[in-house]
Amino acid sequence: DVVNFAIGGPGSASVSPALAAGATASAGLKTGTLTLDNLDLTTGGGAGVGANDADDTATFTLPVLDHAVPTLLTGSGQAVTGGGTTLDLGILAPGSGTRSIDVLIGNGGGLSADLYIESAFTFGGSAFGAGAFDAPLAAATGAPAAVPLTLDTAGLAPGTTARTFLSLVLSEEDLPGRLNVPDLLLDVRAELAGLGDVNLDGVVGDADAALLLAAYTGRLADGLGSGLWTDGDFDGDGDIDFTDALTLRSAWVQTATGPAAFAAVARFDAALARVPEPGVGSAGLLASLILLRRHSRDQNVR
Repeated sequence: DVVNFAIGGPGSASVSPALAAGATASAGLKTGTLTLDNLDLTTGGGAGVGANDADDTATFTLPVLDHAVPTLLTGSGQAVTGGGTTLDLGILAPGSGTRSIDVLIGNGGGLSADLYIESAFTFGGSAFGAGAFDAPLAAATGAPAAVPLTLDTAGLAPGTTARTFLSLVLSEEDLPGRLNVPDLLLDVRAELAGLGDVNLDGVVGDADAALLLAAYTGRLADGLGSGLWTDGDFDGDGDIDFTDALTLRSAWVQTATGPAAFAAVARFDAALARVPEPGVGSAGLLASLILLRRHSRDQNVR
């Protein structure tokens, strides 16, 4: 294009460079130059003026964005399995109230158009629910979006698995060439710890026994205790007492194998026998432990 300016007067013009053919075939930063040919027939103006003014060259960079690629990312306490479509929340304590989980959704890698989460809902598994958020949530490259999810553990039995499907309605940034982004369907699962599993590692053993003994309160009046599952309060009555210890021990001996494991159970019995239990009496407690030891030996022999 030719742009004319009046002599001695101000002037401005805009120039729109065109992309070379095939420049948008791949994502990345596209770099080019723009040359302004200062055509002027006047030669008597001196150096740098009129025809003596050299061409001006400008370098410009234009990003060509890839399409949005929704990706399930790991978050605190979260694991990704099944090619990024299954979200395993791990082992949770039964009766631990309503848990809030941020489901982190990323957006591919490199230069990508922004990803938007328009809405989210769950179906199947009444214990789960999708939290409210201001739509749309933007997930830019390197800045994931957090979709709120809740799980109410009340009424979920120990040793069971809670499951739901979380559906996310997605779209991508409104740019030339935008595509429809398919909805993302996540299979969300959480395992409730089994009886005796104090530390939520899926195994009942001496580590759980040590935690229970450290938090042991004995029998307390209703309303006085504040024990948690992760202290060893399996029956939810607020205290960690002999009933909880027997629950742990029963689960332990069902899975224990070999002399070392049963020796650890015996050490737990001995430690428990030294702990006073109001309302039971040392004689009754000792008798209960003796019966439990005989039962353990019988299982070991079998």
